[in-house]
This record gives sequence, structure tokens and C-alpha cells, in this order.
Amino acid sequence: MNEAGVGCEGMQLKYHMITIEDLVPQDHFLRKLEAALDLTFVYEEMAHLYSRRYGRPPIDPVVIIKYLLVGFLYGIPSERQIEERYMDSNAFRWYLGIDLDERVPDHSTISQLRRRKPTFRKVFRRLFEEVGLETLKTRTGGRRKKRTRKIKKDTRRTKKRVSRTDPEAGHMKRPGKPRGQYYLSHQTLDSDHGIIIGLTVTPGDVHDTVPYLEQVESVHQRVIPLRAAAADSAYDFPLAHRELEKLGIDFFVRPQPAHDRTKVELKRDAFTYDAAKDVYICPNGNALRPKGLYRSDSGLFWEYWADKKDCGSCPLREKCLSAEDHCLLSAVAMNLKRMIRCLN
Repeated sequence: MNEAGVGCEGMQLKYHMITIEDLVPQDHFLRKLEAALDLTFVYEEMAHLYSRRYGRPPIDPVVIIKYLLVGFLYGIPSERQIEERYMDSNAFRWYLGIDLDERVPDHSTISQLRRRKPTFRKVFRRLFEEVGLETLKTRTGGRRKKRTRKIKKDTRRTKKRVSRTDPEAGHMKRPGKPRGQYYLSHQTLDSDHGIIIGLTVTPGDVHDTVPYLEQVESVHQRVIPLRAAAADSAYDFPLAHRELEKLGIDFFVRPQPAHDRTKVELKRDAFTYDAAKDVYICPNGNALRPKGLYRSDSGLFWEYWADKKDCGSCPLREKCLSAEDHCLLSAVAMNLKRMIRCLN
């Protein structure tokens, strides 16, 4: 055989009849995920974002959800890196339903959709709820779907510091916590079954009490009826007691410690509440009458004021009023049950 002949036979091509289905092991994690997680609800959830008449053919919304979900489950930090992994991973392609000769969705498309469409981001909350609902259905034999009432949420807050790179984060400044731009995760736990059944993420400067009522009410109406709720002292505010009572939920919470910042000798305990007349009686026997409602982060309170002439001639004035108070005295009602009845 001559030299040319050797050259002709030196390289040969082999043809294989194989599909992407054959390249993914049967016990692969993504096969188990595909079998366990039903994402068909995404089509209904995202239908209002797609037009059937105009524009270019869109990326399947389920593909987008799977795209980001895999990135989270495998700890891939960016959409660009997720795209790179999809390009060279047969298992990732199989999970998306993209064949070996098809193009993987561009990372910039996914990134811009996630950033510019707040409604799209909510689908992950629904995904979390669906997983929790199915788990509860398996363990308890039932689930609730219909939401009948929504508590109005006050989202007003003043941002003193705004991050230029992540404006949705909030500046956290709490004792014992790291200081800076952060997010807070609020979980509701079914302690009987060890399942997280509610999750809300807020900026770091939002108080813990802000998402609490909506989260509890959502779990009660949509996931499983609640008979009792327990929380630490941070959640001991009047509105929580009132709304949970309306829902028929027993509320167990440690009383919030009173923080007395006044510099006077006579404190609130020195004033006696007369329920029949709805007044506070000061140590000198004068009445403080309700003047109006006072709103704080923890709820609504009735505010009681003393009469100027009573304070002006009172022998206990120096013990009762600070220099900043002048001739005005105020005290907030401390009887929670009376407060709830008034606010109803």
C-alpha cells in the first residue's frame, strides 16, 4: 500500500443514531424533577403577558421558568453562565426540551424579562405555593385554593439610602444585624409537618410586621385553615390581634416590652383608666380625654390629652411633664381589648 493510500484511510467518520433522550441517565436529578414538578399552571399565570396576534414567536414561559430554576438549583450565579451550561449539558437541554441542534435561549432575553416584568417575578411565588400545596395535600389529604378576602397593605416607606446597583434592596440598620443594603426573608412554618407554607421577601428596611398579616391570611385562605399562630414579641401589635381574631385564629405572642423613653418621674402606670367614662385619671385626679387616633408602625392607638389649665396649676407638674411637654400631657391606652373594640 502506497503512502497516498495510507493517507486516504487515516481518517474515517462514524455515524451514530442517537437522541438526546439516550444521553441523559434514567436516575438523573432533572428527570426526577420533571416527574415531580408540574409547571402547567405557568401558562395560565402568564397568559396576559403574551399576544397571539402580534410580535415574533415568544419563548415558552415554562422554558423560562425552568431556565432560571436550574440556575438556582445548581448554584449558577448569572444568566450568562446558565446559558453556557445549557449549551454544553445534555441533561440541561433535555430538561428544557431543546434538542442537540437547537439554540439555547439567549441570557440577555431572560435577564431583561426578569428585571423589567415584575408580574413575571411573581410566578416564582406561585411556584413556591404550588409545591407547598401539593406537599400538604400528600401529607394531610386536602388543600384550599380560593382566596376570599385581602387585607389592605400599607406599602408606604421612606428610603433614606438607595443602592445604585440594586435599588430594590433596603438599608438595614438593626442591633445585632449586618448593616447595609439587604433583603429580608419572612417564612411561615407548619410546625406539625415541618413545611414552609408561606414566604415573602422584602427590602431590608421594611419592618417585620409589614408582611405578617397578609402572609398569614394568604396561608389561611389559600393553603390550609389555621387554628393558631405563634410569634415573638415583635409581632405583638394591635392590628395583628384584631385581624387574627376576625379569622378565628388563636394568637399566641409574647407581650412586647414597653420602652419608656420619657425623663419624668410619673410614668404611664401612674394613670388609671376609667372604662365607663373612657378617660385616664392622673395622680392629681384630673381627667385625660381622647383627642384622636395615633398611627404608628405597630398599629392604631387612641391618644389622650390633659387640659392645659389642669396641668398649669398642678402641684405634680414637675414630676409629670418634661420641658418639651410644656402644658400638654398625652398617654396611649394600654388596654388591648378595649382598643380592639374601639377600632372595630
